[in-house]
Amino acid sequence: MKRNRKAPDQIEIELHRAHQHARQTLQSLPAGSRFPAYTLYAAAPAERLFRWYDARPEDERRSYSLTWRPVLQDVWDHLAGDPSAYRRISRALGEFYLSPYSNNGYDGPDDIDQDEAAAAYYTANCVMHEIVDFALLPASRATDNIDHQWYGIDEERRQAEITREVRRQASDLDAIIAAARKNSHLNQGVPEDLITKLRA
Repeated sequence: MKRNRKAPDQIEIELHRAHQHARQTLQSLPAGSRFPAYTLYAAAPAERLFRWYDARPEDERRSYSLTWRPVLQDVWDHLAGDPSAYRRISRALGEFYLSPYSNNGYDGPDDIDQDEAAAAYYTANCVMHEIVDFALLPASRATDNIDHQWYGIDEERRQAEITREVRRQASDLDAIIAAARKNSHLNQGVPEDLITKLRA
């Protein structure tokens, strides 16, 4: 999160440490589990962002975000072993890149920059490109979303909610690592109980 502060506050330090820990931990996994782990770590906060979206008043819901909800479902299906999901994810990204929404925020709509839509987009790219940065971006979007809600309004709540989300991300990471250690070939299908836990 970007603020005009002279020095980072404790929350920003905590976020940086969590981010670095997640990067190093995910990259240390064996190849047979590393890339699914990237996607699992990305998909969990993306799922929570969509739950936040669902709880918004109807007049505050952003219709474009709804177009990314099925893509996130396709990601979960892919992780569960659905062989047809990869093609659907590929098509969704291809259609996005050919659309007016793919414009880097210049001379076109910026709807993809909404936190829930962006998180699903990064998660889909995590499937396609298997890059750890895509795995980490949804986690950042989840904490940024909280910051946007409470910065300058309720500092105590901002810190509490961000800390809660960071702890949840750490719990997600622990569950993913435990599964990867138990089965070094998550690329052959992620256990249903892990998917259920991360989506809860």
